[in-house]
Amino acid sequence: MRILITGLSGFLGQKLLSKLPADWEVVALSRSTLAAPPVVTQIKMDLTDADAYRSLPSQIDAVLSLAQSRAYSVFPGQTGDVYDVNVTASVRLGDYAARANAKSFTFFSTGSVYEPYTKPLRETDMELAPRSLNGVSKLAAERALSLYRDIFPVCCLRPFFPFGPHQTRSIVPTLFERINTGTAVQLDGKDGLTFSPVYVDDLINITVRAIEDHWRGAVNVAGLQTVTVRELSEAIARALGVEPVFSQSSSSALSLLPETDHLYSLYSPASMTNFDDALSQTIASFRNRKAPSI
Repeated sequence: MRILITGLSGFLGQKLLSKLPADWEVVALSRSTLAAPPVVTQIKMDLTDADAYRSLPSQIDAVLSLAQSRAYSVFPGQTGDVYDVNVTASVRLGDYAARANAKSFTFFSTGSVYEPYTKPLRETDMELAPRSLNGVSKLAAERALSLYRDIFPVCCLRPFFPFGPHQTRSIVPTLFERINTGTAVQLDGKDGLTFSPVYVDDLINITVRAIEDHWRGAVNVAGLQTVTVRELSEAIARALGVEPVFSQSSSSALSLLPETDHLYSLYSPASMTNFDDALSQTIASFRNRKAPSI
């Protein structure tokens, strides 16, 4: 299968490059040269350059969009850049996929589309109204890409709290850094956020399945294990042989547990990595390098 992929320079993209299926012929779009296997054809390209799409391969089997603006949380000030990358570039990729006779289009969205998290987190909810720049722009891209659903299958994956070795900016490396340095972990309420993080290897395997099986529509992607920030912090502390320090706020703790019945009707739960094993491998990678950036 010949597949065009954007966003391979990030955490998820780098992991995908290390686990590419043997029968994939990858065309990678990136602003800079990637550390990629020789089988990957690299095209240096700015996704915000409308003219650059004319030089892409004339035929492709699938498109995977992992790209996200690095300024996704900067509002106001970077709204234009975020929309250029998250929305406009996604639509241009949709137009390209149609011209190149793609058989599927897989888009990485975000769980933030469910903000402010006051209702059950269901893919069937058609009245979403996110409040962050990232959530708004990703939902706009989802809705724009849905216009192509009669031309090729469009799947919008909504991942929740991906984690894994060598990650730098997310809840797990942040907690590791705080506990490793003796810094207090802030908890809303008694135990903090309740969530179900998804291990990066599982997320990549799910993504591959979504592409090869031509999944359609929105799919929540979360792990099988439900944890609180307190429980996760205590597990990290045990691995490090230290006592965690907590501070509590008067705010109520959120519970971000998406419905995943749809996901696990398409992908076997038995294929998921054991959470304790996943966390152990993640912590080991943090201990063997410089402190993660927060």
